[in-house]
Amino acid sequence: MKKPLLIFIILFFASCLYADGGGLRPATRAEKDYAVKVLTTILKAVPESFAGFSRKEATEPVGPEDVEAGAEKGVLQLSFSGRWINDEMERKANEKVQKMADSADSDIKNTPGMKANMKKKDEITAKMELAAKRNDFKEIERLSKQLEALSNEMEKDYKPVLKAMSDKKYQIDVYINVNELNHEIYRKNTTELKPVMGYKTYISHNPSSEDGSSDVILIFMGNWNSSKDPVSGNFILKLNRKNIRHTAVQSYVISVHGNKTYTHKFVDRINFQLLKSILH
Repeated sequence: MKKPLLIFIILFFASCLYADGGGLRPATRAEKDYAVKVLTTILKAVPESFAGFSRKEATEPVGPEDVEAGAEKGVLQLSFSGRWINDEMERKANEKVQKMADSADSDIKNTPGMKANMKKKDEITAKMELAAKRNDFKEIERLSKQLEALSNEMEKDYKPVLKAMSDKKYQIDVYINVNELNHEIYRKNTTELKPVMGYKTYISHNPSSEDGSSDVILIFMGNWNSSKDPVSGNFILKLNRKNIRHTAVQSYVISVHGNKTYTHKFVDRINFQLLKSILH
C-alpha cells in the first residue's frame, strides 16, 4: 500500500472516532481542570476518618484523557467512589468467621449426610476425569451440572458461616455521581427521610447486597424534581438542568452503603458547605 493512502486511511478512521454522535474525543484543558477541581473538592468534603473508620480507597483527582464526542452539548458527568474500613471491627469479624468455620467444618464433615455427599462428589469427579480422557464433552457437561447441584446442597450446611462472612458492618462504601440527570429509586424497602441540609434524602434497605444487613442512604444535592411512578410507585427524580457551560456542577447524588448505624455517622461528617461551594 502506498504511504499517502495509508496516511489517508488512518486520518479517516481517526476522524470517524472523534466525530460528533459517537466515540471519544480528547478532553480539553478546561475539561481536565474541571474534573480535577471537582474530584479534589469531593475528596476534601468526605471525611478521612470517623467513628473508628478510616479511608482505604478513593478515586484519584485526575482529569480524563478522553470524553464522549459531543460532551460539550450537555453537562459533563463525573463519578467518585471510596471505601472506609474499621480495622478493629474487621479483625474481630474475621476471627469470628474463622472460629465458626473451623467448628462447622469439623462438625459437618463428621455427619453421615456430609460423608455421603463427599463420597458422591469424589465419584462424580472421577467420572469427569474419565470423560475428559475420552473427550466426551456431553458427558462432562452432564456431570458438571450434577457436581454444581451437589455443591449447592453441601453449601447449605455452611449457611451460618457464609452469612457471617457477608456481614460487613466494618465497611462503608460511598459513591458520588456528579451531574446525574435522572435517578429512579425502587419503592421496595425505601423510605424518604427528613432532608439532610435541605436536600432530598432517602434510605433503602438492601437485602440483596453482598452484606444482607446493608442500608443505602441517598442524598440529592441540586435542583431536583421528584415524583412517584403511578404504576410502580417508584421514586422518580429528574434534574432541572440549567443552561450554563458543561463544565459546571449542577448536581450530586451521594450514595452511602453500609450498616445504618455508621452510614448516618458518615453523612454527619460530610462537608456539605464545601460541596455546595462549587454547585451552580
